[in-house]
Amino acid sequence: MLDAEHLPLLSQTQRPDFDSASSIELPINTPEFGLEVIPPVCYFGARKAPVDIDKKVFENVKIKNNSDKKKKVKFYLPSDNERFTMEISDEEIAVKSGEEEQVTIYITLLCTTKIDVTFPIVIDNGTHSLMRICVESGLSTKLDYDEIEIQEMLGEGAFGAVFKGMWRGTAVAVKDFRTPVLDATVSKDVLHEIALLERLRSPYIVTFYGMVMSSKHNCIVMELAPMGSLASVLTKHRLTYNLKVKIALDCAKGMMFLHCNHVLHRDLKTDNLLVMSLDLESPQRIKITDFGTSRMITDEAARSYTHTVGTPIYTSPEILNNEPYSEKADVYSYGILLWSLYMQLVPYQDEFKNNFAIIKHVLGGNRPRLPPNMPPAYQDVMERSWTHNQTQRPSFSDVINMLDVIDSEVNCESTY
Repeated sequence: MLDAEHLPLLSQTQRPDFDSASSIELPINTPEFGLEVIPPVCYFGARKAPVDIDKKVFENVKIKNNSDKKKKVKFYLPSDNERFTMEISDEEIAVKSGEEEQVTIYITLLCTTKIDVTFPIVIDNGTHSLMRICVESGLSTKLDYDEIEIQEMLGEGAFGAVFKGMWRGTAVAVKDFRTPVLDATVSKDVLHEIALLERLRSPYIVTFYGMVMSSKHNCIVMELAPMGSLASVLTKHRLTYNLKVKIALDCAKGMMFLHCNHVLHRDLKTDNLLVMSLDLESPQRIKITDFGTSRMITDEAARSYTHTVGTPIYTSPEILNNEPYSEKADVYSYGILLWSLYMQLVPYQDEFKNNFAIIKHVLGGNRPRLPPNMPPAYQDVMERSWTHNQTQRPSFSDVINMLDVIDSEVNCESTY
């Protein structure tokens, strides 16, 4: 019998009782059914090429009456507002004996999906048969939530949680916003993050697979980092100085890519660096993630940014002081990150009672305490990055040049 979820939302007076004894289901295109449906399966051209999403396509269907009586025929299209919408030129037709009529069925795929459903064709005496819809979309960044397998939770935040998952045979991270109804501010940030992720393609930026934005689900699907965040790794592994320099280089390269594409991250910290590998020979050890607070850089915007964003211990003095800021605010955050990476500690941990005390400390020109054994060249990059005057901070291109020299020297030393 029919699966009720494949029937449209009709009133009880409209919906036939397909479970009653008076309703008989017959195979399509058989003498007993009396109608010949051509074609019995609608592919909408997908057998030749996948169908583009958000594009209305159609299939012409002929209904031929092989019986000796006139028949009224009614179509009950499937309904799935999350994956597709369907229309038909005529919901009900009358076909004379020995003649045929044509209807046109339209479908619009709303996400990357595979559809294989049936729907009933009902004739006036209550007899019905099933017609099949079989269509596959092309790839897009709009995903079908039913194809995402949610597994264990990896982390939790104010607006949702991140889960390990599988999508079409690929291990992924799923940033699930839990509730399908986001408030206006959060929804704007989510859509902004998606818009950035769709455009950002770099070996040092986490890969964006797609998103689900519907009345039932809101989530972002991204590349899975097998080792989690750098913040987590720093608490579990003792890293060599050589590896720390390479991680710092990876981060600087990712940040240079962002700045070259006029993007401020605005929340650069160890929590937002995902660790792909701790192998010195790996192409990349970390990738940058979390662009929820990122913004495009323009001259006008740089003069007008006055809202405090990011995490206080990584936030630049100019932002803390509600002053205009530029991409050099990210460079300051990077300087604090270099301290945390080298020390494998959280900056200012157990030194202050609250964030207000940290802010007062930073605005006074103070920074995290320096250890006596930090390599001078590394310390120089760090201190230049977190200098109080943003105009005196280096660009990430400058940072990369300085770290390349350090990396070469460390590599030479390790060979002896």
